[in-house]
Amino acid sequence: AVQNQMRMFHATPAVLKQQFIGTVVSDKPQKTVIVSVERTYKHPKYHKTMRARTKLMAHDELDEYKVGDMVRIEQHRPLSRNKHWVVLGHADTAREAAAAP
Repeated sequence: AVQNQMRMFHATPAVLKQQFIGTVVSDKPQKTVIVSVERTYKHPKYHKTMRARTKLMAHDELDEYKVGDMVRIEQHRPLSRNKHWVVLGHADTAREAAAAP
């Protein structure tokens, strides 16, 4: 059992894919949702905290997510020209809000 743990410790790490939580703003395309993801950053010159939004197209195989849903999306191989994300599921907003800085 110890040797198995040692092998796992020395194994090459898996590629970590980016994950975001956002709000579905459109579900019109088939098997696709458009998710608005908000991020905060500090302005380099004025040091003010700024908010920026990005709209990402994500794959939704069953067309189960509707406008207004909070979802978690993960980076994926390119599925089409603009679609590089896949929906993992609904975001647990209570847990996510507590974990957010």
